[in-house]
Amino acid sequence: MVGASWSLIYQFLYGMDDPFVFSALLILAFGVISSAIPILSACIPAFIFYTYPQGLMVIVTILRFEDKAYYWIAVAVGLYMIMITLFIRNTNRSILQSIRLEEQNTALIEDLNNEISQREILISQRTLELNEKNNDLMLEIKDRERTEERLQQANSNLDATLRAIPDLLFELDEKGTYVNVWAHDQELLIAQKSALLGQTVTEMLPADAAQAVMVAIHEAAKTEASHGQVIRLPLQHGVHWFELSTSRKQLTNDSSHFLMLARDITDKHQMEAEVFKGRKLEAVGVLAGGIAHDFNNILSAILGNIELATYRVEKDDKAVSLLSDAQKATKRAAKLTQQLLTFSRGGHPVKEATSLTGLISETADFVLHGSQVSCDYTFQDDLWMVDVDSGQISQVIQNIILNATHAMPEGGKINICCNNVEDNATESFLVTHEGNFVRITIRDTGVGIPQNVIDRIFDPYFTTKREGSGLGLAICYSIIKKHDGHITVQSSPGKGTLFTLYLPAKHSSNVTVAIPQKLQPAVKAARIMVMDDEEMIREIAQKQLSILGHDAVLVADGEEAINKYLELQASGTPVDLVIMDLTIPGVMGGREASKKLLQIAPETKIIVASGYSNDPLMANYREYGLSAAVAKPFDLGRLKKAIEDFLA
Repeated sequence: MVGASWSLIYQFLYGMDDPFVFSALLILAFGVISSAIPILSACIPAFIFYTYPQGLMVIVTILRFEDKAYYWIAVAVGLYMIMITLFIRNTNRSILQSIRLEEQNTALIEDLNNEISQREILISQRTLELNEKNNDLMLEIKDRERTEERLQQANSNLDATLRAIPDLLFELDEKGTYVNVWAHDQELLIAQKSALLGQTVTEMLPADAAQAVMVAIHEAAKTEASHGQVIRLPLQHGVHWFELSTSRKQLTNDSSHFLMLARDITDKHQMEAEVFKGRKLEAVGVLAGGIAHDFNNILSAILGNIELATYRVEKDDKAVSLLSDAQKATKRAAKLTQQLLTFSRGGHPVKEATSLTGLISETADFVLHGSQVSCDYTFQDDLWMVDVDSGQISQVIQNIILNATHAMPEGGKINICCNNVEDNATESFLVTHEGNFVRITIRDTGVGIPQNVIDRIFDPYFTTKREGSGLGLAICYSIIKKHDGHITVQSSPGKGTLFTLYLPAKHSSNVTVAIPQKLQPAVKAARIMVMDDEEMIREIAQKQLSILGHDAVLVADGEEAINKYLELQASGTPVDLVIMDLTIPGVMGGREASKKLLQIAPETKIIVASGYSNDPLMANYREYGLSAAVAKPFDLGRLKKAIEDFLA
């Protein structure tokens, strides 16, 4: 079809003879060819097939004219064809490259769209995951906030607990260096921290206390915890005792710290010391009571024989003076045994309502008479009376004041104050006690008591004086304990000594005073039974009663006394009075015998006598139906008066 068209064009051009017309048509033909270039440039074979035959025909047609000018036109047409071919080739390359680029761009766009789709899917998934993680994170944040709140609450509770605990808590390292300090008292905490942090226990504590702390640390390092170490620390207001409890706090595999709780057990230690003192006094009291019992029996024989000898000599005989001196010495020995009995188990007080105002002032004035020591008294206006044995309490006041005068050889002052204890809870020693107490404080301005001695001053036979016996304060302690009271001491060298006594109060303004009965004239001779396990005592008693004009019936124990009493009663010669030794080892003594005898004959008059007893019967004889109680040794005058009083 293309060839036919080009054939027609050739025939048309070839048939043109007019050069001008031919040129016009030739130009027209080339215009057609040029207009086809953009269309056919995409396919070079089509372009060649379409244009080259046309161009050859044009060149051939031009060469038909035999003119040089047309030759050059033919050359120009050829060059034009070559240029068009080059142009078409470049255009074709550009088109093909554009097509390839378009295809590549299309592929890239598709890939990009796919990647975008995948990225969108991935972003969506990651967004979901991020939302989930964000939700988890929010939950974790809330959990942490709750945990922090609980931790803050726990720390607050811990701080409140530490402030409420009246103990000191320390954190120390393995070398005993203070790392942290806790205390319930804020001022104390600041003072302790500033003084202790960064210091070691060996630098801050006495050697024995520092050693105990290090022992606690070493034990806690081995066993995780340590308890029971006790340290003694001299503080500004006195010596205090602390009990340590230590636990290990693991920091790393190779290092640890130690939490140490120091509890002030000073009151507990003092109470335990009081109990220990009481036990020591009880043990010594048993020994002292036994000695006093035997010694009193010996003194009874000595005193009785001296008195009998005195009755048998003339008044102007020189032996009377010697016998009188011997009698005085014997009575002084008897007073010594009474001191032993005071803190023995048998020295029970005979209590009655007593006013301390007169008792204390009279005793103190008597002791201080003629000395260079003055005494000031402060008595509460409505001071309660106390339920005490006035003789024993007078002895306590006397011993304490005597010690005070010895502590002030150049003179000084004693202050005695008595007041009611309105609330037992204010006194550590009275917290567990019921009833009311009166407090007596005796303060001197003497040399004071060294700290290494003060814990032993109540021990029996402990003394720092050359002439002292070591019984004075031990007797005071024993007397106060037997009155259900307490005695304490505080002292510092050079600052004097303070004794504090607590005695049970008796709310009564009336003091019962025994009114002695009027003595009757000498009575007729009586039959008196004497029961004692010591033969020499029985013999002395028989001689004493004989001098007084009485008939003595001697028995060795309670069973014999009951049998003899019933026998004499049945024979019509009854016993008028029975004197019984309260304590007879191994057999029936006066306690059991008097009880049985009173059951048989309630009208029997019985006097119990003893140099030692661990029974309250001697102090409370009337509760047992007895007529009297006398302590050995007793002199002839006392015996005579007792017999006349109960037979009158």
